[in-house]
Amino acid sequence: MLPYSEHSTVDANRLAALVHAPFVRTDGEDAAQDLWLTYLDLSPGRVQNVVGWLRRSLRRRTHLLRRRNRLRRERERRAARSEELPSVLEGLALDSLRHAVTATVLELGEPYREVIRLRFLEEQEIEEVARRLGRSPATVRSQIRRGLAHLRPRLAAHA
Repeated sequence: MLPYSEHSTVDANRLAALVHAPFVRTDGEDAAQDLWLTYLDLSPGRVQNVVGWLRRSLRRRTHLLRRRNRLRRERERRAARSEELPSVLEGLALDSLRHAVTATVLELGEPYREVIRLRFLEEQEIEEVARRLGRSPATVRSQIRRGLAHLRPRLAAHA
C-alpha cells in the first residue's frame, strides 16, 4: 500500500508495473520518484482515478525527462571540442610541404618573392603589403597573380 493510505488504495506493485511499461523505459525510475513526491503532496480525494492519473503523469514526466536529457546531450555534443589530433606522420608531411612551399617561394625573383611572402606566408592583407612595399594595391594584386602563375608549375613538380 502507499505510505499514506488516505490518498488511495493503489499498491506499489501497480506503480512498479507502470514504471516498467514500454513508454517509460530507462527514465521511468526517476520519473516515478518525482511522481510519488507530487502524488503525496496532493490533498486527499483530489485525484479520483488514481491509476489513470499515475499513468498520464508518469508518461508526461518521462517525456519531459527524455527531452531534458536529449537537449543536454545535444548541448554537450555542440560544446565538446574535437579530441582528434593529427598523427605524427600527418604532422611531418605538413611540415615537409610547408618547407617545400617556402623554398619554392624564396626561389622566385623580385618583385614576386616579397609580395607572395608577405601576403601568404605572413598572412597580411593586400593593403598592408602595398603600404609596406610602397606600392599601390592594384600593383600588389597584379604581382600576386603573376607570382602565383610562376609558382604553380614549380609546386606541381614537387607534388
